[in-house]
Amino acid sequence: MKAWEEIVAATQEGAKTLNDKVINDAHTNAEALFDVAHKLARAKTMPEAMQAQSAFVQRQLKAANTQSKELFELSTQLAQQTFENVNAMLARSLEPLKKVG
Repeated sequence: MKAWEEIVAATQEGAKTLNDKVINDAHTNAEALFDVAHKLARAKTMPEAMQAQSAFVQRQLKAANTQSKELFELSTQLAQQTFENVNAMLARSLEPLKKVG
């Protein structure tokens, strides 16, 4: 039973890590949005506003690509760790049965 509790605790910690990553990314993206809104409000000409908008879109596309890769890598790592923990727990649970047979 203790092994299952450890697996559940590790899984919960992994979920918290993923949530923290998503929240951090959302915060970063919101700051970028407010920054471009400020630049657009200060723009004196249409070309200046268009350049600010274009630069924002380019930065956000790069950021979205990076953030999605990081999130995928993190979720893959956490899933692999959970799978390894479950396998190790099952192996330990079955060890007494091997000795009997």
